[in-house]
Amino acid sequence: MMKEVAVKRLIALAILAGIAVMIYRYFADDVSRSSHLSVIE
Repeated sequence: MMKEVAVKRLIALAILAGIAVMIYRYFADDVSRSSHLSVIE
C-alpha cells in the first residue's frame, strides 16, 4: 500500500516538474522575443 502511494507521488512530481519546465521555457522564450522586438500587446 505504502509503495503504491510513493510511486504515485513520484509520478505526480515528475509531471509537475515537466509542466514547470515547459512553462519556464515558454516564458523565457517570450521575454527574450519581446525584449528583442519590443512589441507592446
